[in-house]
Amino acid sequence: AVVIAPDTFTEFSSYILSMIGGLYLFKALAFSGNEPSVPREKLFVKAFLYLASSIALLYASAVLEAYLIIRFGL
Repeated sequence: AVVIAPDTFTEFSSYILSMIGGLYLFKALAFSGNEPSVPREKLFVKAFLYLASSIALLYASAVLEAYLIIRFGL
């Protein structure tokens, strides 16, 4: 029943966004000197945006899950 829950899609999407944000952060910290075409600050901003959207989506998923538990007992 967990796989078909409505909040599962938002949780998986949040995990994917956090992985992408982590990859951008890793790239900014490890490989920014090798690529002069992509500034380090731009990579940090992309990482922050992905990680912030991941947190917001995970929070929305928690609100949806709490609503479903309280309202329908799922």
